[in-house]
Amino acid sequence: MRHVERLASNNAAKKALDAIAIIFFVSVVFLPIIYLLLLRPSFSISPEMWAALWNSITIAALATAIDVIFGLPLAWLLTRRKFRGKTLLSSLVDLPLVIPTSTLGLSVGLFWGAGGLGILTQGYWLILALHIVFTFPYVVTTTVAAIESIEPTLETASRSLGATAFTSFRTIWFPLLRSGLLIGALLAFTRSLNETGATMVVSGLVNTVPTLALASKNAGDVSSAVSLSVLLLLVAGIAFAILRASAGAKIYSLGAVNRVRDLALGSRSGIAYGLSLLFLLAIVLLPSFFFIHAGGLGGDYGAVLPALLISLAVAFGATMVSLVFGFPMAQIIARRTRLGAVLDSLLDVVLMMPTVSVGMSLSLFLGGSSEWLALLVAHIAMVYPFVVKPIAGAIAEVDSSLVQSARSLGAKPFFAFRTILLPLVLPSVLAGCVLAFMRSLSDTGATIALSKTIKPISVLIVDLVKAGNMAEATSASLLVLVFSLLAIIALRKLAYKR
Repeated sequence: MRHVERLASNNAAKKALDAIAIIFFVSVVFLPIIYLLLLRPSFSISPEMWAALWNSITIAALATAIDVIFGLPLAWLLTRRKFRGKTLLSSLVDLPLVIPTSTLGLSVGLFWGAGGLGILTQGYWLILALHIVFTFPYVVTTTVAAIESIEPTLETASRSLGATAFTSFRTIWFPLLRSGLLIGALLAFTRSLNETGATMVVSGLVNTVPTLALASKNAGDVSSAVSLSVLLLLVAGIAFAILRASAGAKIYSLGAVNRVRDLALGSRSGIAYGLSLLFLLAIVLLPSFFFIHAGGLGGDYGAVLPALLISLAVAFGATMVSLVFGFPMAQIIARRTRLGAVLDSLLDVVLMMPTVSVGMSLSLFLGGSSEWLALLVAHIAMVYPFVVKPIAGAIAEVDSSLVQSARSLGAKPFFAFRTILLPLVLPSVLAGCVLAFMRSLSDTGATIALSKTIKPISVLIVDLVKAGNMAEATSASLLVLVFSLLAIIALRKLAYKR
């Protein structure tokens, strides 16, 4: 270990590690975007394309806003309150992420449509209801990680000076967790923009950019599919810039505590917690699992188990590779240098890339190369930002004086990293890995665009749904849920122990 610490503390080794991380990002993660731009897309945009773009942007914005409103109280409940079933509740929040998106679209459509409540029909509002379901966990999970990374003694100090609970939240907690909340909003926004498989199930005659791009590709119109992808990147990039600017640094001061105007957080927290739990149950969980009631169980597991193993292997491999090469990248971004700002912006571009476009780009670039390689690279490109973003946000919030104090006492840089920085950001590391693993496991867009002979579980479920074999599709989805729930609970227990 001492030899490793000496090597890792060497300045040349640190620079080499940074260089490797940047090269990996450009040559693997950013590769699909580079190749799409090299295809020289035509920007002859039809009214149908503009309509699809409007639908994508507005649905993503509305879903993200609703997620933040109901997700922040739930994240606060999960971190600032002790109660029985806390680990279970935290795991339930993540469950929509592990349902294959095609199954999720079918389930939400049945719940709100004629097979359930009969409130919504296929189209814009049903797409919005669906996107809220699978984006909500991103806001809650990253906000929970951000809150856990904040030193609670800061609130204790403010309360001892006479501040109310609401004032402490407004002046201490919110400015510190704003970065994590923003990351969650960005992840939710881009996740909505990128969704293909689930949207196709409930869209009816309404198109979003990913569904129209896939339809264009299937019709042989690759030029239109590429143009749609690049147009979405440009417009979403503008939206990203506006969203990030709105979270610019603000100066908060406790000042004189106004006990008349400041409402005690405790007097309203019960209502906020209740509404967020009701939202989780009625709007997120019940629609997600309605397919069990509608589809039944049964079928042949002979094809399901191999497909599940393929998906688990790809998801695990993509998550681990992203973590190994993503942690150094997160440190570069967290330094807030000009290079870090550029890399962070490029990472946002990757987040905005529709997954079906990732699959299409790699399919064209790699041609007849290994399908396994293409599938793994596509999933790495897809989940890499979900690992890097939470870690970078957590590192940026860590008080640098803690590491500097250790260094002043003679600690090597790697020792200070291993004993101080890593334990503080571990919740965000675990959160990022959970998000990445679940995102890979449930993907449909990129996987369908690439899979020819290899059939992961998401592609198999799409085939089963198309064939009308609902019992076997339901059984396959439940099998995915069981494995994923066990993985989530294990990671949550590890996080709470730390």
